Amino acid sequence: MNKLKLICVWLLFLSLGMGWGTPLHSKQPCLKGNPHNIIVEQEVVLGNPQAPVVIICYSSFTCLHCAQFHLKVFPFLKQKYIDTGRAFYIMRDYPLDGISLKASQLARAEGVSNYIKNAEVFYYRQKEWITSKNPEKILQKLVKAGGASEQDIQNILKNKDVLKIILSQRLEAQKKLGITHTPTFIINGRKVEGYMSFEQLEKYLEEAENC
Repeated sequence: MNKLKLICVWLLFLSLGMGWGTPLHSKQPCLKGNPHNIIVEQEVVLGNPQAPVVIICYSSFTCLHCAQFHLKVFPFLKQKYIDTGRAFYIMRDYPLDGISLKASQLARAEGVSNYIKNAEVFYYRQKEWITSKNPEKILQKLVKAGGASEQDIQNILKNKDVLKIILSQRLEAQKKLGITHTPTFIINGRKVEGYMSFEQLEKYLEEAENC
């Protein structure tokens, strides 16, 4: 990605709002199969790719409602739907600002396979680093505490391919899906915006299973 494109993306960050706390849903019909061209090898995924329900979660590490969802709702979703083969879960970054972009990169410091582990720590400690004078420094410390080396960190921050994946997925989500806030969920092709309790989320999952 050249500097001009990166600057354009950066300007988009500055023009967007923060996360939503009230769920809103579209009236799109649910879709079967792979409507969003998911390439498993390039994604942060959990569960069975052949599951009847596919959930794509777009989130930002600086989004308070994303942290609430990941810490309070995701464990129940994982236990009841992902681990049992009922749902396939894809986590996609939708950075809302510069530091959330850095967090998205650093979460991959030990490879995509460790992303979810790092994401859990980032969300759990969000208040600490998000209010810090040097949030990136704290994020790097958290990643190191999880096993990453200084070389791992420098490599991921210099990795243009990873940066391109993060930014291109974000732009595609905005242009093709109309996503402007986090968290936003795509459940079998149906867009649902905003934080949800597990009970609220489960209603959409049950509808998707019966679609």
